[in-house]
Amino acid sequence: MSERAAMELTDEQRAYLEGHQLAILGTGKRDGSPQLSTINYRFDGRHIFISVTSDRAKWKNTRRQPKVALLVPDGRKQLVIYGTAEGIPGGPPRGSRRSSRRAP
Repeated sequence: MSERAAMELTDEQRAYLEGHQLAILGTGKRDGSPQLSTINYRFDGRHIFISVTSDRAKWKNTRRQPKVALLVPDGRKQLVIYGTAEGIPGGPPRGSRRSSRRAP
C-alpha cells in the first residue's frame, strides 16, 4: 500500500473536523455533472475516511474520477476540503475508527 499524503490543516480546521461527523461529498458523474451525497465520516487527525459499498454511485464516480469535494456544514459555518479519493480494501487502518452517532 502506498503512503497516503496527509492533509495540511490548521488547528482550527482539525478541531472543526473532529467536532463533526456529517458532511456532503461531491463527486463527478459519468456525464461530468456533480453528484452530492450526505455522508458520515471519520477523521483520524490526518485523513478523512468514509465507508462506501462498491454498488454506490459515489464509489463508481471516485473510481472513474478521484477528485472530490467535501463540505462539512454547521449552521452558517462550513469547512470545504478538496482532495483525491482513494479506495482502501478492507477498510481504514486500525485506530482510525471511532464509535458513530446517528445523524438526525
